[in-house]
Amino acid sequence: MMLPKKNSNYFFSSLAIHMAILVVFVVSFGLVTPMPVVQQSNDKQNTIQASVVTNIAKVAPTPPARTTPSPQVKALLEPKAEKSKLLPAKTTDDAIAITKKKAEKKKPSFLPDDLLADLKKHVSEKKQVKQKSLKTLFAKSLEQQIAAEKNAADAAKTLQMQGVINKYKALILQSISQHWLVPPHANKRMFSELLIRLAPDGTVLDVQLVKSSGDPALDRSARAAIFKASPLPVPTKNEEFEPFRQFALKVRPEDVLMQ
Repeated sequence: MMLPKKNSNYFFSSLAIHMAILVVFVVSFGLVTPMPVVQQSNDKQNTIQASVVTNIAKVAPTPPARTTPSPQVKALLEPKAEKSKLLPAKTTDDAIAITKKKAEKKKPSFLPDDLLADLKKHVSEKKQVKQKSLKTLFAKSLEQQIAAEKNAADAAKTLQMQGVINKYKALILQSISQHWLVPPHANKRMFSELLIRLAPDGTVLDVQLVKSSGDPALDRSARAAIFKASPLPVPTKNEEFEPFRQFALKVRPEDVLMQ
């Protein structure tokens, strides 16, 4: 720090100036009031000397002149105060700039919070509805697929069952024709429709005329042939036998003649 050194120089300079002024004042006082050149006695001389000394002592010293500090000294003394005054303003400006930057970083979205929340809620609800719709559509599609597979299986099973039914009906007609005595005067193209009830082993339990051929003799001969053919050939599996537990059958004399 250079300030203490300059203050010390200033003090010594001021002191030297004051001493010089004092010397000049004493010298000038001596020149203005010369001592009389008269030889006097030692007592009188001592009195004069004492008077001079007393007069010199009574003269008040001139106060030191107040000198204005140079601009360089002011510059050394005042920077701290100026800096201390300017610092808060600079600090305030910096703080404002930082606050503005933070505010810009934390700027809200262009949409208000409530509108943004509603939009998010709407999107979420729409997404949930879409997911639910997809689940429902998937479940419905799965059900349709299962139903289609079931229908296909049932159709295949029905087709298979129909094949079994057709097969055993042909066997039953063959067995009946072997025991049918067709009247000689019967119309070969006529037919009688009969309702037959069978036991699981093929035993004929009952035969009822459903539709007559128009010839009672032909109808009676057909019914008698069915009882004679008992037991009729039937499937051994219970599931395949069910259609033959009770079924309708058309018989024609031409089938017997063709045999």
